[in-house]
Amino acid sequence: MNLPSPQALGEQHKNRGNDFLRQGRLADAAREYLRALECHPNHCAALSNLGIVLQAQGKLEEAADRFHQALAIDPNFTAALSNLSAVLHRLGRLPEAEFQVKKALALEPDFPDARSNLGNVYLARGRWAAAVEQYQYALRHKPDFPDALANLGVALQLQGKLTEAAACLEHALRLEPDSHEFWTNLGVVRHRQGNLEVALACLNHALQLKPNDPEALANHGCLLLELGQIPEAMARFDTALRIAPDLAEAHFAQSLALLLTGDFEAGWRKHEWRWRRSGFPGHGRPEPLWDGQPLDGRSILLHCEQGVGDSIQFIRFAREVKARGGYVVLKCPRALSRLFATVAGIDQSVIDEDPLPECACQAPLMSLPWLLGATHDTLSATIPYLTAPVPSPLPRSWIRAADNLRVGLVWRGNATFKEDFKRSMDPSFLAPLLELPGITFIDLQVAPRPGDREFLARYPNMLHAEGLLTDFADTAAVLMDLDLVISVDTSTLHLAGALGRPVWALLPFAPDWRWMLERNDSPWYPTMTLFRQRQRGDWQEVITRVKKQIEAMQTHRVQGCSIHHMATRS
Repeated sequence: MNLPSPQALGEQHKNRGNDFLRQGRLADAAREYLRALECHPNHCAALSNLGIVLQAQGKLEEAADRFHQALAIDPNFTAALSNLSAVLHRLGRLPEAEFQVKKALALEPDFPDARSNLGNVYLARGRWAAAVEQYQYALRHKPDFPDALANLGVALQLQGKLTEAAACLEHALRLEPDSHEFWTNLGVVRHRQGNLEVALACLNHALQLKPNDPEALANHGCLLLELGQIPEAMARFDTALRIAPDLAEAHFAQSLALLLTGDFEAGWRKHEWRWRRSGFPGHGRPEPLWDGQPLDGRSILLHCEQGVGDSIQFIRFAREVKARGGYVVLKCPRALSRLFATVAGIDQSVIDEDPLPECACQAPLMSLPWLLGATHDTLSATIPYLTAPVPSPLPRSWIRAADNLRVGLVWRGNATFKEDFKRSMDPSFLAPLLELPGITFIDLQVAPRPGDREFLARYPNMLHAEGLLTDFADTAAVLMDLDLVISVDTSTLHLAGALGRPVWALLPFAPDWRWMLERNDSPWYPTMTLFRQRQRGDWQEVITRVKKQIEAMQTHRVQGCSIHHMATRS
């Protein structure tokens, strides 16, 4: 009787292992692959598939070792190269992961799994367009590829292409309806679309499939935060962090909840987790982070980090940094350079694209409240901390209009911001204001949407300043010419507050963390009044209250009272 060769026995055990792997019986699959390797130690497929099992069991270092063993036998084993890349990605070793998957693609350019894994690397590095390209390449060769479809949905969501993102995730769910990750990601997309009820159903379904999934718990907490259920949201974040103590998304979301409720000390500390979020661009500075201690003559680089509004809000802390005894260098965008030249405490200003002097340390602007120990009492101590460095570009004829109130308007934010749908409004909601007599309105809106100007053309008391605003120094000068600024949550709102101008903020039901809860004033800007939505999406009621306040202002103005002294309730 002829006994099977060791190679044949190894193949039999490997095939049984594959059957168990398809059934999700990981321990049984691992046992069969080990038996295959006892019979045939150089069985590349058994080594690679054992690595897949170990990866699924969370034993990432062991999985990487198995893939390396397979590649030592066959350096051109593309599946092992691709799988090794996926493990290195999960270990956070992104440059190595990219190197290995590109080796696989050099050997087999049309390998869908490798294309998808390269897309995952790009996604983790914040290169969303490059990730989309790789997922689409993979799907051309493997149309019903659930992971590529779902991750394409994530990448599209990050680009703001929400309808396309939802379609990809729904396709993925038709292929794998029990994937808690797919349901979680669809919930995130529906949340960003403002469809909170559907988002909540998606996330609840994800948690039914995997109750202790930390990412689903964190996203559920974000949604509860949006719904105004703060204690419930904090409980979700706490649960997620008990399961995954290093989950940056949960720490960061919790920081926003803490800041929203006024807990600055804990909120600023946790806000530093933003640097570890997936896809969050690092500040890219080689200098060591300042620790907040006295500088003793050393130079420090302050640099802008996120949006223009954030930079305007946090540049106030430059004065306190200077008080720690250093030489302060500011790196900022060209659009802010003339304006920020007016900030006290800055010794040298450099535009983003220009060479930088050597500095002993650095600090992103949004880390300064944490480094300096900012409290509610210190926020408004230096208002105004900006001044207009140039004359107003407004035609004098706009300013001389009899006794009219001069009111600046901004109704939309940056369309690329992922939550712009909450803060922006259609200009048609402004009609009750624009119909008021005795007011000259100055349109400060940058990049209006199609149809905005056509609607506003029917109001001759609306003058358009967009073409006169070359940078924020010009905008500051215009604001100094106005009696009042009314704006949704934009950089212009922050600028008016930083200049100490009378300004009214139009805020959504679930506001950004910096506007806190319930109050109608702001510790950041003492000349600002907050008008909050009382029901989600209801701008009409907000504008009704604003109209009443303007009418009261006109009455007080006739009686010789200053706008600064008006008592307002929102």
